[in-house]
Amino acid sequence: MANRLEDAVVALRQIIRATELDTRLIAKQSGLTPSQLLILQVVAKTGSAAPSALAKAASLSQATVTALLDR
Repeated sequence: MANRLEDAVVALRQIIRATELDTRLIAKQSGLTPSQLLILQVVAKTGSAAPSALAKAASLSQATVTALLDR
């Protein structure tokens, strides 16, 4: 059981690391943060620009979305 848990933790860490590297690459190529890109994707998909709707769709707080929109 402990071995399966260790394997799962290692696999999760690898996934997180790969995600971090991809996030940095996307940010470098686009000049936007991952959160900014996410908000733009949500707006493109839903057509909504209300901060509360964006926050819900992106699983971010409304304060975070408001700050992103201000930028």
